[in-house]
Amino acid sequence: MKIFTLKPRENWCVDRLVEEWTSGNTDICTDDLRQADVVWLCADWAFDQIPIELFEHKKVVTTIHHITSPEFFKAPAGWQNVKEKFFGTIEEHRFKIRDALTHVYHVPCSKTKEQVEYIRNKLGLKHPKPVEVIPFWVNDKLWRNLNNTQAFRFKWGLNSTAQFCLIGSFQRDSEGADLSPKLEKGADIFCDVLEMLNQRPDGLKPFAVLTGWRRDYIERRLTSAKIGFKHPTKRGQPNDLISFEDVNELYNCLDFYFVSSRIEGGPLAISECAAAQVPIISHDVGMAKDILHPDVVFSGGQIPDNIVERAMSQDVIDYNYKKISPHMISNGGFKPFRSLFETL
Repeated sequence: MKIFTLKPRENWCVDRLVEEWTSGNTDICTDDLRQADVVWLCADWAFDQIPIELFEHKKVVTTIHHITSPEFFKAPAGWQNVKEKFFGTIEEHRFKIRDALTHVYHVPCSKTKEQVEYIRNKLGLKHPKPVEVIPFWVNDKLWRNLNNTQAFRFKWGLNSTAQFCLIGSFQRDSEGADLSPKLEKGADIFCDVLEMLNQRPDGLKPFAVLTGWRRDYIERRLTSAKIGFKHPTKRGQPNDLISFEDVNELYNCLDFYFVSSRIEGGPLAISECAAAQVPIISHDVGMAKDILHPDVVFSGGQIPDNIVERAMSQDVIDYNYKKISPHMISNGGFKPFRSLFETL
């Protein structure tokens, strides 16, 4: 069996996943589509990079991370408000083409499985197709606990923040020429919550640690609210991104990481924080309920009063680590995917 894995070539997290997969499974991976028995559309939206006739006589596994549409941006409440607006759009047409090619669907979380099954049922697509829920592996050699928070805070210039609560957000939050908020990622929720935390009577003020590019919306909001933040880059330039090893060091500086997204297939930050034993709280999106302790997953725009304290408690950190452990590469995180391909 030989597998050709399609990556989006967008310098995005899926490109990194494909590189980890191909380098860790050289015995079954090929770069030659003609030699492949299986085509893995790890980036489902990029399927039209392959001429459709080249799919002939090949088994196709399609990964759908999550489903949204341009109408999402008119419905900030998320999937429940946009699922009907998916139909009758170009995305519906593309879904039908992909579905005709697909033998098995892979999704990283149970929420996306619900989306895929809902759409297939609504479209009246015949021939039931398996939808397998398998969280992506996590590279535990990269995402790990470094056991020296204070040393890394000193390295990154965060050592003078003792009176602050360091809160991480490492995803892009702005888009378009006007750098408006990327509602899908919940940048406005992140800022709303930090402004609320800034009013807490205990005197512990929030301080945001940001990475990645296009963090303009959050930076503007926090500046206006007089909430501190730091956005480390390699040479101090906004889009000069730091390495993943640096990102792991910054994870280890945090009091907690905050997933504020409205819709996700992951995000990978959930598995990365769980593996690095970093406290995390998350909006009820993507794999949050599949991996994280129920006490640190919330719905709506306001967080429960004790969620931060629960996130930092050792029993919750241990729970998250135990849930992600089977998906670590060193513990066989690739095996469920290999098993899936072997069934075709």
